[in-house]
Amino acid sequence: MAGFTSVLPSRRAGHLRQAVMLVFVLTVLGVINISAFGWNLSLQWLPLVAVALWPRGAYPIYSIIALLILGVFQDWVSFGVPGQWALIYLLTYAFIRPFERIKTLNFGGGLVVWCIAMTVALVTIAFTGRVIYSDWPNWVVLFRMAGIASLFFPLIWYIRRGIQIFIHNREMNA
Repeated sequence: MAGFTSVLPSRRAGHLRQAVMLVFVLTVLGVINISAFGWNLSLQWLPLVAVALWPRGAYPIYSIIALLILGVFQDWVSFGVPGQWALIYLLTYAFIRPFERIKTLNFGGGLVVWCIAMTVALVTIAFTGRVIYSDWPNWVVLFRMAGIASLFFPLIWYIRRGIQIFIHNREMNA
C-alpha cells in the first residue's frame, strides 16, 4: 500500500482523469477497422493497453467504477457481448494492482504488465465466448488483434509518459 500513499491526494484525481480520457480516446479509435492486404485489422484491443498502464496514484474505488463504465462503453460501441470488456478491464485491474505499485512503471515493467493484460483478455474472451456461443473463438483473429495492439504499445506508453512529464513540469512551474 506504500505506492498509493506516496501519491499526493491532490494529484490522485488528475491521474484518474488522464487514464479515463486515454481509455476513452483509444476506445473511440478502437472501433476503426482497417482493411489492408485482404485482412480486416481491428484496433479493438487498443484501450486494453491504457488499462494495463493504469496509473498507480488513481483512487482505487473510482478506478473500478470508471473501468466498469468504460468497459460497458466499449462493448456498446463495438457491438460486443455486454459486459465482456468490463469484465476484462476489472480482472486486469485486479491482477496488475496498480495502486500497490511503489514507483512508476518503466518500459520493461510496462511490457510485463501488458503481457498479463493480454493473457487475462485472451482467457476471458475464450471462456465467455465458449459459454455464450457454445464454441471456442477464432484464435487467429484473437492473436491478430492482440498483436496489433502490441505494436501500438510503445507508442501509447511514450504518449502516456509524455503527458505525465508535461503535467508534472507544469505543476512544478506553477
